[in-house]
Amino acid sequence: MKLLSMPMLIALLAGVSTVFAFAPFGLWAIQIVALAGLFTLVQRAENPKNSFALGWVFGTASIAAGTHWLYISLHQYGGLPSIIAALAILLLASGLGLLYGAALGLAKRIAVSLHAPVTLMLLMPACWMLADWTRNWIFTGFPWIATGYAHTTSPFAGYAPLTGVFGVGFLASVIAGCIATLLQLKRLHRASLVVLIVIPVVGVMLNQLQWTTPHGQPIT
Repeated sequence: MKLLSMPMLIALLAGVSTVFAFAPFGLWAIQIVALAGLFTLVQRAENPKNSFALGWVFGTASIAAGTHWLYISLHQYGGLPSIIAALAILLLASGLGLLYGAALGLAKRIAVSLHAPVTLMLLMPACWMLADWTRNWIFTGFPWIATGYAHTTSPFAGYAPLTGVFGVGFLASVIAGCIATLLQLKRLHRASLVVLIVIPVVGVMLNQLQWTTPHGQPIT
């Protein structure tokens, strides 16, 4: 697959768009749509190599867009020349993007004998979150803009006290996989529709629970 091909361009733009899912924008649905598009592209890719490339481009674009503020830290306050500061961010993003490329390449390799719904709804979200979790600790960890952090105000926020940020991210990825399944099959898929409804509804219900109570007087 050529780096300038249409699937690569879509993966690049989808990755960049995920920055708007996080604070201060809070447009969390953009992330789900972007992941659904990525999973669809990977499902249609010819081989694991192409799937790796798609995941790497998306992951690199997403991390670079989400950490653009580092340019100010490195250039304005750190004194690095602008070109070097920009290259440093790009190198960081592209290095971490390899985790997502490897994850989706692995998913594509495993998916050879699996049906599309299983691959899109479970396998790809699981591999995606494996990359997210690995990024949390490898080389001392860089968990900035992990998938789940986009959902502090979404229906998935109710799961946070039970599953943590990676559980929230996995559920959001599963929803993206359900959307990708419907796009891939081009027809109604009962399991996908059930999951699309149940996970957000349960999240809203959980968000109504009072998990903690104040202790002592507020600190001024």
